[in-house]
Amino acid sequence: MQTDEDEFLFCTPDLRLCAGAASSRRIREAFDESDANGVLYLATQCLKSDLAAPLVWAREWGKSFLTELCHTRDPRLVRAPDERLLSMMAASAPPMNGGEYLGEDLLRRLWTDLQDTSQRLADACGEGNEDWLKSLGGGWHLVGRVTFHLAENRRSLEKPFAFLATYTEQLSADCAAQHIPLGRVLTSQEKAPVLLDALLEPVSLAAAESALVRDLLQSRRLFQALAWTSQEAYAFLKEIPLLEQCGIVVKLPDWWKARRPARPAVSVSVEAPEAGNLGVSAMLSFRCQVTLGGEVLTDAEMALIRASPTGLLSLRGQWVEVNSEQLQQALDHWEKVQVYHENGVIPFHEGMRWLAGFSNRSPGQATGEAEPRVAEWSEVVAGKDLNAWLQRLKNPTEMDAVPGLQAVLRPYQRKGVAWLYFAAQLGLGVC
Repeated sequence: MQTDEDEFLFCTPDLRLCAGAASSRRIREAFDESDANGVLYLATQCLKSDLAAPLVWAREWGKSFLTELCHTRDPRLVRAPDERLLSMMAASAPPMNGGEYLGEDLLRRLWTDLQDTSQRLADACGEGNEDWLKSLGGGWHLVGRVTFHLAENRRSLEKPFAFLATYTEQLSADCAAQHIPLGRVLTSQEKAPVLLDALLEPVSLAAAESALVRDLLQSRRLFQALAWTSQEAYAFLKEIPLLEQCGIVVKLPDWWKARRPARPAVSVSVEAPEAGNLGVSAMLSFRCQVTLGGEVLTDAEMALIRASPTGLLSLRGQWVEVNSEQLQQALDHWEKVQVYHENGVIPFHEGMRWLAGFSNRSPGQATGEAEPRVAEWSEVVAGKDLNAWLQRLKNPTEMDAVPGLQAVLRPYQRKGVAWLYFAAQLGLGVC
């Protein structure tokens, strides 16, 4: 007896899967191109969709294929499905029209077509197999990849970090990457040599360029969980660009943001005149302090930084990057600037240059002379009053009327006139 679910997917006598009228338009369009294309669509674009049983079954076959593909990263190297998997999939097919035609022959043919379709789509991508896998979405590009994990180990003061290398074997039911220790993969009897070579290729590439990875690989410590000192963790963190370039996924603590942790920095605060009149002729005041996250560091904390080797330091309950030599270079630079400006004031245009990030040579430094790495260990910020003025410049108060203008301004014109008027008050040239 035909059921509603039979209308979602059916099988033809020539062993082809087709989407029924009850399937969505996009699913039907994918299957109209070919059943391999339709199955790939289900396994990539419908991973989290609530589908009817026949479509779920087809999606599982697509997921099985993509899992194998991600292990080799090359459609041409995908292994044929074993008899156990073929038998299980054929037996698990739900009721559908043409179900009597479903069997291992259809699944074998569909697997081969999935290889051909994947290769065609990867070639059409133009950027290679890896970029095509990324374009699939759903986290498929992470399957088959080696991941280096760095985490905090709060149980140890001497070795406060933990390292583990894993392999992403497959996606879970909720599309999350499922990791297993890399050492367990190497001892598995199921992995063919071609798969082992594929998964270790990024590690070999990294080992050729990185002494750290080379030592981990040659000593085989890469295949076990490790406890690391802060210096060992810092050495690893400095290798991240190379590791990712070689194809290794890196998972880090949340505090390693924008590819670096927080840093103490020389904070230069530029402030508006106390009289409150700001303009191109105004003189701005400035002061320099060493801060962390906007908070001024104490003398004791500065002494701790100076006594610490370059690397990671636990400060105020968080891990921060310290380099006392480079921080001191930045501090010396700004102290020279302070001495040069005896009254601690600078012209308006100079303050704007600082805030805009233009480099500032130390007094007496020749043009073209190499500067210390000031920018990396310092920041220039607008003080409270100056920041209020700058915000007004971005969003000036609108004018109700323009004296002598016999017209009604549109909203955007009122904003433009307000900006022109406020900029003129500051003595700024505008265009």
